[in-house]
Amino acid sequence: CYPWNSVIICRCCISPYFLPPYKETSTIYKKMASRMKLMKVLYKPRKKLKPQLVEAAKKSKWNIVRGDKVEVIGNHPEKGKQGIVEKVLRDRDRVIVQGVNLGAHRIKGNADRGTQGATRMVPRAIHYSNVNLVDPVTNKPTRITKQILDDGTKVR
Repeated sequence: CYPWNSVIICRCCISPYFLPPYKETSTIYKKMASRMKLMKVLYKPRKKLKPQLVEAAKKSKWNIVRGDKVEVIGNHPEKGKQGIVEKVLRDRDRVIVQGVNLGAHRIKGNADRGTQGATRMVPRAIHYSNVNLVDPVTNKPTRITKQILDDGTKVR
């Protein structure tokens, strides 16, 4: 630490030190500023990614796409219901199926405009592993296989 007139408490080592004369002050402040920035970065708490987001990021091929007819399987309250996929949320590893897994969405009313509040039922996302593609012939859930026919067309 420096034995000069003004006293300042250092944040990194929590000890008082004295400011040098003006010419040396600017270089010391620059060093302190860069050190403080480094300390801020090093001691910044890191956000942990959820395991399902990490798994979703690993996937490169998706078997279920928008417009497919799927059925809910597994240990889900909506098990056995069928619907068409409205949206595929690839970053979260989930799908939104039309008419399945509905939840209340409340809309706030506005007295100035004369609108009343309302409750709408909107489809919520379901995890990708809880739905299976429905076979159009048998109308039952099936596992997905991809084949190339003799004429060169690809079939799921």
